[in-house]
Amino acid sequence: MKKIFGAIVATTLLFTAAAGGSLISPTTAEAAGVTYKDLKVGYSIIISGSSFVVTSGSDVVSVSQYGWVTGLKVGSATIKAYDSSGVLTWTYYINVTR
Repeated sequence: MKKIFGAIVATTLLFTAAAGGSLISPTTAEAAGVTYKDLKVGYSIIISGSSFVVTSGSDVVSVSQYGWVTGLKVGSATIKAYDSSGVLTWTYYINVTR
């Protein structure tokens, strides 16, 4: 019985690895959502999350602690949103236009 169980586990691991999968839960980057938004200079939108980090384009947008994103100038920005535990939940790609 142990040999059969061992063979089943080994086969499962082999097929999972061959398919590029994992038997563990996805990492935060794999589980996070993505949104693309267009925004005009001077306009605002609200995004979801508990905390936010502008990873690129901090001169293009501003984001408040509550998720209000305002377009400051034409360009592109990336904002990462985290839940209250600090887990990445969403990535926002913002395109600011006139």
